[in-house]
Amino acid sequence: MQDNSIATLAKILKSIAHPVRLRILCYLVGGPQTVGQIHEQLSTSYANVSQHLQRLQNQGLVASEKQANFVYYSISQPSIRVIVATLRRLYCAEAGEAEKLVPPQKINS
Repeated sequence: MQDNSIATLAKILKSIAHPVRLRILCYLVGGPQTVGQIHEQLSTSYANVSQHLQRLQNQGLVASEKQANFVYYSISQPSIRVIVATLRRLYCAEAGEAEKLVPPQKINS
């Protein structure tokens, strides 16, 4: 990997490293949602959700689109959708499901 690719990936990972932002992205993998819809799924304030969405948007990970009286947020890049969907599949699967997807590695000693 080139240095600029590593720097870009590190920036993306830093942006999604916060639990609230990661949960927001996990919800957005399913499709566009409003702040209110995201707020209903999180145990945090409406203002906090808005702040995290703003940060994700400033980092270029989330896009917004106004439709009538609502603003819908969505994941802006296919690569971000793949990263988040993969993390969600591996770590948010039902108990035992992730192990089926990724078999344990043998350690050579």
